[in-house]
Amino acid sequence: MRARATGTLIKFGIFAIVMAMLTAFQFFIFGQMRTGATNGYSAVFADASRLEAGDTVRVAGIRVGTVNDVSLDADRKVLVKFDADRSIVLTTADRARDLKPKPAYLAGYGQRLHFEVAGRIGSLSSYMAGGSSSAKLTWERSGFTPKDVDVAQIYDGFSASVIYGLESYGFCQEGEALDFIQDGRIELDGDLPLNTFGGSLGTGRIHGLWHIIEGALQASGRAGSRQVKDANVSFVGASAPIVTGTTFIFVGEPY
Repeated sequence: MRARATGTLIKFGIFAIVMAMLTAFQFFIFGQMRTGATNGYSAVFADASRLEAGDTVRVAGIRVGTVNDVSLDADRKVLVKFDADRSIVLTTADRARDLKPKPAYLAGYGQRLHFEVAGRIGSLSSYMAGGSSSAKLTWERSGFTPKDVDVAQIYDGFSASVIYGLESYGFCQEGEALDFIQDGRIELDGDLPLNTFGGSLGTGRIHGLWHIIEGALQASGRAGSRQVKDANVSFVGASAPIVTGTTFIFVGEPY
């Protein structure tokens, strides 16, 4: 009985340590990405207390949805629920060349389809396998490698998803992502600016649409104050690889 109790305590202790590490990481990654959020999209919510149900929500001047509920939580923080809509226009390079504003060009993509049992999210190994399989197709089709990437947008439905993405997409080895993101590497002026629009954590979660749009904006030089200098190769991991791992490479010029 004592041995079983000791084993339970050890397991609980390990669980507590892991949760503490994930919590610390969430605050770290959120802090890194807030720069992008305050430089554009999320600025619309700076005075969210003035919003009312039915109001149009605009992000960086673009209509993205309609408020359907505004309330205060227990800490008097404004909670805004809204229906969002965005669209992406995809055409040929020949047609896009003469269009305004300047387009981004799709250099490669990959997708992994895996259907889990209903109601089950899946394992971490499934997540990693999905990410690596879709990214492998993207790297092969585009001719680029992770070292060629100037800016990246990685799905962050959960904060830890960014860590799994960096590792499974090949930006670093498994188990190295926490070290990889240190010393300003993922900041706007770092070696690999990451989720420059603020991510889902800073902007709002409409799955991977924000990530795709920001990836295209960065490649085409239209990201405004969030623009990464001389960005050409823009990587996007637009969904959780557990089910539909989808990755893209956008570039500024056809090649």
